[in-house]
Amino acid sequence: GGYFPHIISRPILVDILSKLIPAHKILYSKKILSCKQDNEGVIISCSDNSSYQADIVIGADGAYSGVRQNLYKQLMAQGRLPKGDGTILPFNSTCLVGQTRPLDPEVFPHLKDNHTWFETIIGESNPYAWITFTTKSNTICWMVLQHLDEESSKESDTFRNTEWGPEAAEAMCKQVKDLPVPRNNMTLGDLIENTPKELISKVMLEEKLFDTWYGGRIALIGDGAVSAMQDAVTLANCIYELPEHPTTKDISMVFKEYQNERYPLAKTAYDTSHRLASVVGQRWYNHLLRAVMKYLPKSVFTRSLQVMYSYRPQVSFLPPVQDHGMTPPAPQPSLARARARAFRSAEDAQPV
Repeated sequence: GGYFPHIISRPILVDILSKLIPAHKILYSKKILSCKQDNEGVIISCSDNSSYQADIVIGADGAYSGVRQNLYKQLMAQGRLPKGDGTILPFNSTCLVGQTRPLDPEVFPHLKDNHTWFETIIGESNPYAWITFTTKSNTICWMVLQHLDEESSKESDTFRNTEWGPEAAEAMCKQVKDLPVPRNNMTLGDLIENTPKELISKVMLEEKLFDTWYGGRIALIGDGAVSAMQDAVTLANCIYELPEHPTTKDISMVFKEYQNERYPLAKTAYDTSHRLASVVGQRWYNHLLRAVMKYLPKSVFTRSLQVMYSYRPQVSFLPPVQDHGMTPPAPQPSLARARARAFRSAEDAQPV
């Protein structure tokens, strides 16, 4: 708390992480076909005929997670999967995102400013809302949201798998290239032309919060970038509490503690995301909501930010980050347990 927010692009984040993790511990292009678990461990089988054995498996592979599908299949066979978790993922919008290559500040003068320009445009006669923001590396990140009505949502659902490919992204680029951006009488097409194709993606935005996050030796962490990081911190703290040779029961217990800590916060984030989607929607009540928001006192937004920024989890096994925030951090049970355990260990180590 108390630090300025920073924008880090995914390629830079991946580069940072890859430098901190030994190369032999990272395997690329692995598609999981099955996860079989018993009291001794988990065996993963991949599409390239390779297999791996582990004590635990953590699925961080997105909304269409192969790990989650395998876990849910096992739980369903055992009659332990809630009905809601077995239904198809609903969605009502698609999203096109990209990041330009470094641009010339003389052509894009607002890149010279020390602060980030974060601008949102809501279409009046089209189903789009689009966002642009600048970065310190003289790039512009852009995103286009397409709001789907019931009919177009069903149509997109029919082609759910094909909507992930590069052809789908290219087709949507052509649809939105003439949308204006706030600077220099330019359009999204100008930004798209300056964006490498490998940095353009089209995804479907699902709206669902699963109730089942673990089973036996398998657990899941959220597919949203920030949510996944916070999940990972809490889960790491819980795993750190395991004994040297944990049983399946021990592992399930810490997975339960992880979900108990994170689920209410994930639910809050989900609800917040749903409300934000209402702000940029295109139906009549979305227009009414935007009109009402103009008259809300600043304290309403300040309170929302305080709630959002109060949750700033830390890992228990690294030196704590100094907190300069004016808003006290929200309780973090996994961190409190770890500190209490460390205190007891220090006391036990004292000579009698």
